Amino acid sequence: MTTIPLPSKLVWLIAAGPILLIITLCGFTLAHWLGKDVTASSFAIVFGAFIAWIAIVANVWIQRFQDRRQTTMLIIQNTKLDTVFQERSSIVYRLVPKWGEPISDGLLYQLGTADDEGLKDPEKRAAIMFLLNFYEDLAIAVFVGSVDENHLRRSMRNAIVSTVQTFAPYIESRRHAEISPIIWGRPANVRLWQHLIWLYDRFRDEDRPRAALGPDSPPPPSESQTILGNPLYLFRKREK
Repeated sequence: MTTIPLPSKLVWLIAAGPILLIITLCGFTLAHWLGKDVTASSFAIVFGAFIAWIAIVANVWIQRFQDRRQTTMLIIQNTKLDTVFQERSSIVYRLVPKWGEPISDGLLYQLGTADDEGLKDPEKRAAIMFLLNFYEDLAIAVFVGSVDENHLRRSMRNAIVSTVQTFAPYIESRRHAEISPIIWGRPANVRLWQHLIWLYDRFRDEDRPRAALGPDSPPPPSESQTILGNPLYLFRKREK
């Protein structure tokens, strides 16, 4: 039998029933001890209102939880069947010598747009951008609560973490003020892929150092946001 774990807030919401019952009993006991007129019907009305409120909120929460889970499953299924995603992913996978390890400086410069524009490869660059932007959109959905993070962690965690680790130099080069003009011939944008970096920090193993992804630029505050660690810069030799 398959069980679906309930959100911690829902567990507390369900547990609020007995807690409210105890509080109500204590309140009526105190009122009776102070000489107030307390009837059984008054107790039943107040307690019934509490239970009805808990039932309504719990039902809304469960429905939201199920909708998020269903949305996540549809995204994962559609991703596996999407021909454009598969084509772009194939281009990216063939480009990288060893998945999960940062690409070389030479390959990064080849993908850039600074200098020798005619020698660059726009198709490969577009495929990388497509993959990173897709995971950024997915991270935004997790950030705003439209997608279930736990389900996504179990199904796509390795793909997201390894993609960020592989293209960490690419990501950092677009976000680092000193590197971006060298590789791209344009100013850096520290807001690029900030939700993907946020999700990567939540998914990566805690015992592994964080990949160099440029300066910190966390997304706007959210319930699911965590504090990003200090970045390690891949291009230290260029900064010296």
